[in-house]
Formats: sequence, C-alpha cells, structure tokens
Amino acid sequence: MKIKLLLSLSFIFYTLANCVVATSMEEHSTQIPEQPLASPLTAKSGKRIITPDWLLSLPKFNLEHPAISWLDDSNLIYSTPPTESTKKWQLELINIATQKHKLLGEGAIPKRSPNGQWIAFTKGEGKTKQLWIMQSNGTNAKQLSKVKGGLGVYPYSYDFAWSPDSKQIALKHQPLMLIPQKTPPKSIIDIIDVTTSKSKQIASIDAEIRNFSWFPDGKELLFMKERFSYQYNEPNDYAWIQSINIDNGKIKTLAKFDGLQQSLQPTLSPDGQLVAFMYDADNPMWNWMPSVGLVSTNSTIGSTPMIKRLTYEIKLDSPQWALDGQEIYVLRDYGD
Repeated sequence: MKIKLLLSLSFIFYTLANCVVATSMEEHSTQIPEQPLASPLTAKSGKRIITPDWLLSLPKFNLEHPAISWLDDSNLIYSTPPTESTKKWQLELINIATQKHKLLGEGAIPKRSPNGQWIAFTKGEGKTKQLWIMQSNGTNAKQLSKVKGGLGVYPYSYDFAWSPDSKQIALKHQPLMLIPQKTPPKSIIDIIDVTTSKSKQIASIDAEIRNFSWFPDGKELLFMKERFSYQYNEPNDYAWIQSINIDNGKIKTLAKFDGLQQSLQPTLSPDGQLVAFMYDADNPMWNWMPSVGLVSTNSTIGSTPMIKRLTYEIKLDSPQWALDGQEIYVLRDYGD
C-alpha cells in the first residue's frame, strides 16, 4: 500500500493505492511518509471578561450538539440550540445563494435520506424524545419511534442511520445508566420502515454501541461496541468493531481491542470492503494518540485481527472516505 501525505489547513489527506489489508496484526515495516507538524494556531485575545453572572446567563447546559449538512445543491439544513425565546432545539434551512432562512420547527440532529426526499431528526425532551421524519421541504412530519421512556437525554444513548434505499432507518437506543447496576441495560437495535412506521428489533446487546452505518448493499450494519469494566463488573475494558445482518441478526466481529478505544469511528469504504477507523495501537488502555487503521469486512476474527496500520505518532480524528475509495480524509488534532 502506498500512502501520500498532503497538508492543507487542518486537514490531512491520505491517498491510498492498491488497498490491500495486511495479514498480520500490524506491519511496522510499512513505509510511512514524513508527517511534519504544522505551525500551531495562534490564540486571539478576547474582549469579554468572564464573571459568575455571565456564566449563569448562558443557555442551560445541553449535551446535544449543533449539526449541519447539505440538503441539496442549494440548501443546508442545521439545528440550533435553545435560546431564551425558543426554549427548544430548532431545525432551519438556509439557501446558500440567497441567504434566505426557513424555520422548520422543533428538532435536532437532522439526517437527510440518501434519495433527498426525507429528513430524519429527534424531537422532544427526556421521556418524550423520539425519532421523527418529515419531507425535505419541512412538511408531513410524523413520529417513527415509540421507545418506552424516550431515546434518552444524552446523544450517545441513541443513534440512527438511513438505509441506502431510503426505505428504512436503523435505530439504536439504550437506557441511561448513571451508576453501575447488577444488570446493565442492553443496547437495542431496531429497523423501522419509513412508510408504515413498523419497527422490528434485530438485536439486544450487552454493551454500549456507537458509530452506526449501513453497508452499501443494505444487508448489514456496521458499529462499534464497548464494555466498561466498572459498568459490567469485569476486570478489563474492551471495544469491538462489528457488523450485524439485518435479516437474521448474526453478528460478526471484525476487530477487538483492549482498553477504552472510544474514538474508533469505524467508517465503511464506498464498496463496503474496508473499514477505516481510529485507534491507539501503542496504548491499549486509552486512545491518547489515535492512528488510522484498516480492516477488511470479509475477514473474520481469530486469535489475531487483521489490521493494517497507516499512520504513526500523529493525532488524527473523523475519518471519511473519498467517493472513489482511493483516499481517506482525516482531521488533524493539536494538543489534548
């Protein structure tokens, strides 16, 4: 495998030619290009003096996060945090040519369907938070999920992803566990039909699940699984990259890691043959210095996962594949 490193602002581009997965845990003999550090960004001095009164005047702390994505070639869709006037998360459209804004109403974490006809989003708070969809013009909103107790307060207690044909949504949800319990709540994976709103549970897993995505053929889901020792009363922490067949619920492990590799962020290549992910190959306890790794979706785990390590001693984040499957784009992190 050949790797070409280019620097542009805070992005680093890895050009991948002949993407072949190694047949050993890691190939330290792989030639890694020079990875010089870019100049650190300089801080800008501010004018505001931080006081207790100013801090208390800020909007109520909320672990939801603003999201923005392309709706079509002309419009962006995004969510905005609550304000004193709105009190709730709001969805908006903005036309990049005219700068015209259109308020779509209450909602957060909008995700456009692959065919561009629908927007999936969350709506409600606490026990009322559920998964909704509406047409891309903001009309015909309807509730899809009916999860008892709601999806949860924290974004990592749930996740959802559109199927490639835009006919189904995979929804993962897990009741919040603030303190260790004798029997931790399981992560549930549901497949919801967009037209009928009918839901089918395909898995109930004793672990936390994140980074949900569909395989291009629409037959499997990719995700990361993690078990905290203090929650599950085990001696060690573990993380996995796994896939699940949506028809029979069969789970396949592609890679397993010791420690809390919480930033694995597994991302499928366009052809569904490879998974790019972030992991700390040198520190099994925590992902202090994530490197880019590759694993094949066609391999099965034995005593040693087949991982190809692409980078060394450079802190990266958020891998994304180019449409042709020949490049991986990653963000460069500086500091902690």
